[in-house]
Order: sequence, then C-alpha cells, then structure tokens
Amino acid sequence: MNNKEVLDDILAHTDKSELGEFIREYARGNEAFRTVFLEKFSPNPKRTFRRKNTREDYVKTIQKAFIDSGIRSRSGYGYEDCGFDAEAVRKKLEPLLETAHFHIRHDNKEEAICIVQKLIDTIPDYWEGGF
Repeated sequence: MNNKEVLDDILAHTDKSELGEFIREYARGNEAFRTVFLEKFSPNPKRTFRRKNTREDYVKTIQKAFIDSGIRSRSGYGYEDCGFDAEAVRKKLEPLLETAHFHIRHDNKEEAICIVQKLIDTIPDYWEGGF
C-alpha cells in the first residue's frame, strides 16, 4: 500500500470523535496547522480555500425529512399515505437550522440566508394544508 492508501484506510476506520480530539489537540500546539485548518474549514465566506458547494444538499435534506417521516395507515388495499409526522420532520430539520445558526455566528449570513430560502422554497411542496 502507498501512503495515500494507508491514510485513506486509517481514516475510514477511525472513530470521528477520536479524529476530532486529535485535531483539537494538534491545533492547540501547532499554530501553522491551526491557521491552515481555520482557513480551510471556516464558514466565513472570506476564507482562502473553498469547499464544495453544499446548497443542493440542503434541498435534499429537507425533502428527505418529509419523505422519511410519512405516516401510513392501513386500508383495504394495503398502506396509503396520510401525510407526515410533523414532530419527526422537526427533529430532522433542527440540524439544518443549527447549521444556519453556525453560519450566522461566523458572519456568513449569505449561507444562512441560503438555508432559510431553501426551507421556504421546499416546505410548501410537502406541506399538506389539512394536516
């Protein structure tokens, strides 16, 4: 195995919380690493590095919250869709709202507005007025 394959294998089999703790400890003791890390992963729109555009993921997350939270009832012909579980949808969308708050805390209002706009645009497609 070459070094890249070894690294990929280790990352795939290392617990996420363990990696997070390693990054925190290493960043505390290495200012150069901390600077590069903050530039790379900061939600601030002025960052030097750009991560992939996640805006389409917001719509998929919202859609999935509704689709996965459907309430089904049994009829004479099998199961039929009777709406969705509003509490389950709320629980699934809370992390998205926390992401918006995260961006606001780091002065990236553009991304927070994008999340809210995707919510406003997508929810009416799934909301059932009588429910």
